[in-house]
Amino acid sequence: MTAWLQALAGSFFDGTLEPADRAIVLCMSTDVQFESDQLAITPLGPRDRAWLIETSGDGVKRRDFFAWWTPGLDAEYFLGRALAQMWSQMRWRPPVNQMERNLLQDVANSLHIAHKLDPSLSYPLAEWAEVLELLGSDDEERDWVRSQSKALPTIGYRRQNVTVTLPGNWSMRLPGSFSDFDSDENNALCALDPPREIWFTAYQFTVAPSAQSFESKRQGILQSQPELLHEDESYIAEATIQEKLRESGERYFVLNSSNVCPSKRAVCTILFENPEDREWATGVWRSLKPGTSPAE
Repeated sequence: MTAWLQALAGSFFDGTLEPADRAIVLCMSTDVQFESDQLAITPLGPRDRAWLIETSGDGVKRRDFFAWWTPGLDAEYFLGRALAQMWSQMRWRPPVNQMERNLLQDVANSLHIAHKLDPSLSYPLAEWAEVLELLGSDDEERDWVRSQSKALPTIGYRRQNVTVTLPGNWSMRLPGSFSDFDSDENNALCALDPPREIWFTAYQFTVAPSAQSFESKRQGILQSQPELLHEDESYIAEATIQEKLRESGERYFVLNSSNVCPSKRAVCTILFENPEDREWATGVWRSLKPGTSPAE
């Protein structure tokens, strides 16, 4: 494994990997694209050029690429398990469903077990304290972890924006704090970061697309003079933002959009309460991209 790691790091410098405008993902799911100003994104955090150069010379020195190294369910295993979840899966806000609460609890349990087995390891104390806070823990462990934490939390790709892949090969860039998209009874997908919501539904045209039919749709949208417009050579989208009232009397805002390319269409709706989030909602909508597949 260290020989493989050494070769992997060396591929950044031997011409195997072409220079990219974003960090290259190593050994992680491609359904979600995380962001970093470093060269590589790994399960245990981003890696800079110096790390990659050193690893390309000796893979044994940088075994910290792996979540754990020694066999068995020891302290390193539980610590590595917690770190991997904290980097990629954790939303650093109160949980919105049982799945997120279970994840928080699993991270807290893993750190507790690891520390009990070997307190001499290096623990992410600031993030550990944050996890216990999000769980609403009120016990001696939380007080102790908080008292030991001296630094600001830094672990967590989802503290920044992420780009997610959606059905129909659409993609969208949104804050990493949003939950995974989940479907309702009408097969519409929804992601939450209360009080904000993003709804998405993709459609595939049943009739074979043509340049003429797409141009007709484009002209129809342009003639309607929509409030918000986003287009390029093979894509056009329109949106409006309306203020509404809940039954409780609280106001909120809804961005409704229709997004069309030659072979498919998507409807995206974004709900928010703070008027200052208007620019944010517009930016998320504009980040929606149709993508293409070999069949198209």
